[in-house]
Amino acid sequence: MPEPYQKVCRLSPNNAYLATGGDDGVLRVWSFPDLYRTHEIEAHEKEIDDLDFSPDGARLATISKDRRCLVWDVKKGKKHAEMGWDPPKGVKYLFKRVRFARVEGDAKRYKCFTISNPVGASKPPSYLQRWDGKTFLIEKAVSSPEGGGSLSALAVSDCGTFVATGSMFDGTVEIFIAFSLQVREQELLKRHKKGFFSCTKDSIIASVHIVIGPVSKSYSIRTF
Repeated sequence: MPEPYQKVCRLSPNNAYLATGGDDGVLRVWSFPDLYRTHEIEAHEKEIDDLDFSPDGARLATISKDRRCLVWDVKKGKKHAEMGWDPPKGVKYLFKRVRFARVEGDAKRYKCFTISNPVGASKPPSYLQRWDGKTFLIEKAVSSPEGGGSLSALAVSDCGTFVATGSMFDGTVEIFIAFSLQVREQELLKRHKKGFFSCTKDSIIASVHIVIGPVSKSYSIRTF
């Protein structure tokens, strides 16, 4: 049998661990930089699409095409929690991306954010969701614009103030205030295929960086 390929990888904030998610659904955690494998976990029934470490490096979240989002204890290599919600009207949803973010003004607290898309249907909206960083219960969810298509990208600012999403088909980028999930900015960026989001330490300027093939463009947005 061919060796499973590692679809996604992430380095912990303290640079102590490297986590990889395979097409075999296995989560592998490695010490870094010596790359000694500390855990090999049969985490999911299908391939792992995304993963992320919590800011303190103690938790690791994984999402998969099996429609589950799981949270792991990094040191123990054991499941800590499963994130679940009740979709509207019984529609089936698939987690697409997961990101942890600090709570602004409190270095010891963090939240978790996910985006979810409907399975096998184009009419129901996609959702941006915020989860409690201790209980991993859902706190709030907001739907994507009507007709905006599936969400494909999720990013959080280092300062914990903002969270951004990008759509798969129409190029819409939305920037939200993290604590309220209110839209701060919305931009339609046609033909833009990839992007990432960052903000300055003073939380005043948010920057959306867009890549179109070999060309990179940046958009700065004043957030006060």
